Amino acid sequence: NINAPLTLQSNGSGSAINLVGRNNGTFDESIIGFYDNDGTTRKGYILNSGGNMFFASGGSNENMILDSVGRLGIGTLTPTTLLSLVGDESTASPQRLIKLGSNPTDGNGQSIQFASSSNDSLGSEIQGTRVGAGGSSDLRFLTTSTGSVVSEAMRIQIY
Repeated sequence: NINAPLTLQSNGSGSAINLVGRNNGTFDESIIGFYDNDGTTRKGYILNSGGNMFFASGGSNENMILDSVGRLGIGTLTPTTLLSLVGDESTASPQRLIKLGSNPTDGNGQSIQFASSSNDSLGSEIQGTRVGAGGSSDLRFLTTSTGSVVSEAMRIQIY
């Protein structure tokens, strides 16, 4: 919106809009804050500090990081893998951390693929597939044979 209180736009020869931060005594950092319209209640921020991007919501609750080597942490600020998801560790019951899809029709569903070569269609796969018109579903595990054929290795069904 060009009529917004602040509009940033690079000129025709510019390739970026830069935010130059400060040195906080330990790291160079830049921050973008998000506030209520009163200008005093912070709702969240994006902070670049030490090469890491921190994302905060609910005021100052940092709950996501993209670290300097490309690891994404959600629910943790110390990811140890490319994607680290951590839920509420104080809960004694299982938590849903990932939900794939919404309302599949019969035979449709979602899958997670584990590519094992430069050919994205090879590897292993886990599929959640809707069965029939009801709410039942099965869980299928697929693997790749030495002949590069992806086939179902196991299926879990409830009757």
